[in-house]
Amino acid sequence: MGFNIKSFVLIFVDVTNLKRIGKTQKDIAEILKKIPNVENVDIITGEADLLVSIRAGDMQDFQNILLDKIQSIEGIVKTKTMISLNEFY
Repeated sequence: MGFNIKSFVLIFVDVTNLKRIGKTQKDIAEILKKIPNVENVDIITGEADLLVSIRAGDMQDFQNILLDKIQSIEGIVKTKTMISLNEFY
């Protein structure tokens, strides 16, 4: 299967909840890195807390990664997704 969909997902976490469950943003990044199709995870500044780069075979594959794997992680409260229309090398 080719990886036709490239996306960037901004991850928003609830730091208070993370402290309550004894986790940090680094812990969330480590969990995200283990998800198949996740290329890269960055802890970032600004409105969001993490930026995840994903390659998926199709939109159904991407939907499964986002809804079943990423959004189910305890501490993640919101995501914003950007799909790449064209990639230049």
